[in-house]
Amino acid sequence: MPRPPRTPQQASERNAQRWNDRQRARLPLFMDAGLEGDLIRTGVLRDRCPDHQVRLNEDLRARLGALDAAAAVRGEQFRRAMKSHCPETYPAALRQLRRLRALAPSLRRAIHTSDHWLTALRRALPEGALLIILDEIWPEHAQTLRQLADIDARIQRKTALGQANPWHPVD
Repeated sequence: MPRPPRTPQQASERNAQRWNDRQRARLPLFMDAGLEGDLIRTGVLRDRCPDHQVRLNEDLRARLGALDAAAAVRGEQFRRAMKSHCPETYPAALRQLRRLRALAPSLRRAIHTSDHWLTALRRALPEGALLIILDEIWPEHAQTLRQLADIDARIQRKTALGQANPWHPVD
């Protein structure tokens, strides 16, 4: 009969114990000399708490939940922007999203929906109009796109001047 699967708490305790044992095995001379306490005090040797993995998973779950909530809000804003600014391409994008969700249920997450509507907007609108919409919905992303466009323009200008490597000026 197979062994029942470990609970998350049991797995965390086992992994912490294995990690602590590996840390001690790295320094056998110090351990044999009884200097374990000194190593812990100086920070050379650190013990991992038994609930370390459980705490990390809870923290990760909370952070992913917050990201999903933000993506859901942005996704709905992108969808509305698509519907108002591109009414002719909106039905095709909606059909494509439904088809993708039917093919791959993992694409039903809010982050994927948000990415789909942002990509549809990017394909349907010129860059200037897209940046105006992004300024309202997601200003950080709009700023990133502007910075990338500026870097690309600088590279193209320097390359047009005959400079082979745009990051290394020619004398």
